[in-house]
Amino acid sequence: MTIAHAMTVREARDRYLAEFGLSTDTYFEDWVDVKVGPLPLRLPSTDARKRVLPLHDIHHALTGYRADILGEAEIGAWELGSGLGRHTVGYVLDLLTLSWSTWVAPRRVFRAFLRGRHSGNFYRAPLPLDPAVLDEDVDAVRERLGLHQGPPSHATAADVIAFLGWYLASLAMGVVGLVILPVMIALGLWGQWEAHRGRATAPKAV
Repeated sequence: MTIAHAMTVREARDRYLAEFGLSTDTYFEDWVDVKVGPLPLRLPSTDARKRVLPLHDIHHALTGYRADILGEAEIGAWELGSGLGRHTVGYVLDLLTLSWSTWVAPRRVFRAFLRGRHSGNFYRAPLPLDPAVLDEDVDAVRERLGLHQGPPSHATAADVIAFLGWYLASLAMGVVGLVILPVMIALGLWGQWEAHRGRATAPKAV
């Protein structure tokens, strides 16, 4: 009789990264390149972001939210709902996402936020995260964090008030985002030009 191998958190994270063409190498890169439709955006990956990115990817693997534009909207709302501890950079990025995603996919975003309100995460754990967590059974960790089931079927008044509070905060952050958007686009175009120049000057194989 063959006993099925239990998937570890590490394996679940690596499967998620591979599915979306990502890798842990991005944890050390100094710039983040994002494409929103035809617009290339580039923003700096600060030390604070580098510290939380490994946790963010683990959360993706645990929650099942994808690494596409709506999946990032869901994980951002979930993180706000479940709490970001002292990670200021997480609040900034998640509020920027909430500022537009509530208009694009309000039901999905609210359900993710509600799920976060009733589950835990690793943002309050000491950093760097204990490597032993990566070798734990992923289903056991999901159950421990309250992620083995979906969001509650009904939101409480406290849930709604909390969401509205974060949404109002996101509008202020969205204004900041609009101000710096031209800079991110300019940096994105510069990054594309640098990549194109690098390919053009690279020695050709004989």
